[in-house]
Amino acid sequence: MAIVTWDNVNKGSSVTLTNNNMTASIPNYNNTARASLGRNSGKWYWEISFSALTNIVVGIVNLAAGVASTVSSTNHRGFYSYSGLKMGGPTGQPYGSSYGTSDTIGILLDLQIGTIEFLKNNTSFGIAFSDLLTMGIVFPSVTAASGSGGGIVNVNFGNKPFKYAVPTGYRPYAHDEKALFMEGSQLFTYNNNTLQNVGSIPVTKEMFDTYGIELSVINRTLTTIGIPMNASSAGGDIFGSGKVFKGNINLSKYFDLLGINITN
Repeated sequence: MAIVTWDNVNKGSSVTLTNNNMTASIPNYNNTARASLGRNSGKWYWEISFSALTNIVVGIVNLAAGVASTVSSTNHRGFYSYSGLKMGGPTGQPYGSSYGTSDTIGILLDLQIGTIEFLKNNTSFGIAFSDLLTMGIVFPSVTAASGSGGGIVNVNFGNKPFKYAVPTGYRPYAHDEKALFMEGSQLFTYNNNTLQNVGSIPVTKEMFDTYGIELSVINRTLTTIGIPMNASSAGGDIFGSGKVFKGNINLSKYFDLLGINITN
């Protein structure tokens, strides 16, 4: 399984993460937590439970949604705890029933046909939205639905056993998708910055298990990584005030690095 958690970088300014980033505390309306991995293909399942709950919307966001207030955004699709409404913009629509701390919400995300479906304690309310193919890459998310409070939300992307069985045809959201490169009849993997020949077609399960590249590594979104120029930053030092800054970047993590810019 890939390690998928709530994203400890892309989150609302007042969101706090605990439990190895599997639990998000959402204090108020202006905060959203989203998963560390987005997807634009496949059929996926994950579960949400609650340690505390006031007003929460569980669902998905795309890259345009941001991580502040997303409950009324058209770049968000969700299921509202207080009323059971489905939310895909400023006005909710009738969908299911309310849920609370004793409930487990399952989410079925089908990015083959662009639908999302919510289950309460393994009982489905049916397809909530069927327009997800217009959204691009989407991320599991949770946001507060009022200024008076949100909740403490626990997520299981499949890194531990689910409470309920994964529905037929779906996979745990944290499931690894793997790929090999093909040129003619030859198959290649990517290893140590080099394409490595691993055999020829037909492809076997053993080839994927041994040499397959996780698509979560290949299918990246544009990311800017900043290293603050201060003496307390990890691996960084300042040699004389205003003189020279030294910092370390692990280039092996970023084989598709496009450039390095130094700004003040």
